[in-house]
Amino acid sequence: MLRFDIATHAVRRNQLTRGAGVNVSLLAAGIHLLPGHRVRADAHDKREVSMDPTRRTLLKASLLLPLAALLPMSLLSSFAWGQATAKDMQTLTLAIHNESGPHRLEVEVAETAPQRQRGLMERESLPEANGMLFRFESEQSANNAFWMYRTLIPLDIAFIDANGRIVAINTMQPCESSTPSDCPSYPAGAAYHSALEVNAGYFAERGIKVGDCVSIPEEAGYCQPAD
Repeated sequence: MLRFDIATHAVRRNQLTRGAGVNVSLLAAGIHLLPGHRVRADAHDKREVSMDPTRRTLLKASLLLPLAALLPMSLLSSFAWGQATAKDMQTLTLAIHNESGPHRLEVEVAETAPQRQRGLMERESLPEANGMLFRFESEQSANNAFWMYRTLIPLDIAFIDANGRIVAINTMQPCESSTPSDCPSYPAGAAYHSALEVNAGYFAERGIKVGDCVSIPEEAGYCQPAD
């Protein structure tokens, strides 16, 4: 599941050009022209590099590198957001406090842009007591929204303010369309500092609602439950 900003159209859809061909060029191979080199067009308007024999030999050797070695470099530069996986994400335990709680969850922490952009995309299941916590460096606008492009499971999302209080809850359904623009968005409706995604129905089944408190015991973070 992905996040974007409706107000500024900083939409992650712009970063979802999936399946685009990879252009293996000199720059993609990490090759740059040195001072004194020049580029000229021949009679067929092809472009070639004029350089001394030693440099030409080095260039040819570089261009003969296996394509398989070049593709990951290009993919990382073009689609870095897609490389975040559960393996490189911090995990921690948080607790949601209400009349029937505390309710403890093991969550993956999405705190970099690539991690937040990927979210729970393409996960076929999520254990009942697991979730994903989206952390931001600053308060997020009420107009910022999440969407479910390429997300396979229904999710609940709780938006949490800087004091650890839940300020909004939404239920989000998977988007079956392969066209990103066809997927609905789910704005927070209230300013928030983090967001918690869990399986759909988790909050309702436990009576968790707006105003309840979220704490992270191992970090002594967020709100403190009432005595």
